[in-house]
Amino acid sequence: MRGGSPVDWNDEWNARLDSNMSSRAWGDCASMWVTKEQALAYLRMSREDEGRTREELNSLPLTPGSRVLDIGAGPGTLALPLSRMVAHVTAVEPAEGMIGVLRERLSQESVTNVACIQKRWEDVSVKRELPQPYDVVIASYSLGMKDIRTALSAMNLASCAWVYIYWFAGMKSWEQLMADVWPRLHGRKYQPGPKANVIFNVLYDMGYCPCIDVERVERTREYGSLDEAVADFSQRFRIDTSEQRCELAAYLQDTLEREHARYVYHGFHNRVKLWWHVHDSKVID
Repeated sequence: MRGGSPVDWNDEWNARLDSNMSSRAWGDCASMWVTKEQALAYLRMSREDEGRTREELNSLPLTPGSRVLDIGAGPGTLALPLSRMVAHVTAVEPAEGMIGVLRERLSQESVTNVACIQKRWEDVSVKRELPQPYDVVIASYSLGMKDIRTALSAMNLASCAWVYIYWFAGMKSWEQLMADVWPRLHGRKYQPGPKANVIFNVLYDMGYCPCIDVERVERTREYGSLDEAVADFSQRFRIDTSEQRCELAAYLQDTLEREHARYVYHGFHNRVKLWWHVHDSKVID
């Protein structure tokens, strides 16, 4: 309750997302992955977690005849291995760089059971463009959508059984880095994005009580030099000037650990999996 009124969790999501996008000074998530180089860098990073990706896929209720919808498919982190496990995958991905790399990989591996749609999820017409329902709908770290209630409702509409989404809980370590240094780089406070608690409450208000699994995920990145570390962090920190680059370099010099003449970043985040059956609306107030 706020001021005696119930919280509208959809409005809460939108407000936090707006604050986050405003503070970090770029547009929606798709704008981060415009070029092929950016998409390939993301692919290299995702390959560091291939074991966790396998665990994620093995936990899904899949059969050889399953139809799967992958929302925010990126360079094919899930879509490619899924194509070898199920009958059909539809990959929705708005970013030019990401979907370009995905299509290249599909061609290189002669994959024929993956259909690509280059659109934001908000712009996809489920009834017109996705006429057949899917056994499993997945949105893995791809929830940078305004009006999350409408986005979730569309996922339910596209599914005849299960929806699985993955997001974050609490302050991610790289968000803490940004909160620490962002004011020095850009003269304003960094605002973190909305987390899984908001999604749960939106779903609850929609009549769903999703299952939840939380896991702490740790990641270590090593750099051979400070310049290499600065180059890696510069895009996320929106470095545009030499002064900002020097400021970031000084910050990383003090923050990163030194191990055997290398600079090491020890990061973590709390991964949250929420899943539900679309015909299992049982919330009773």
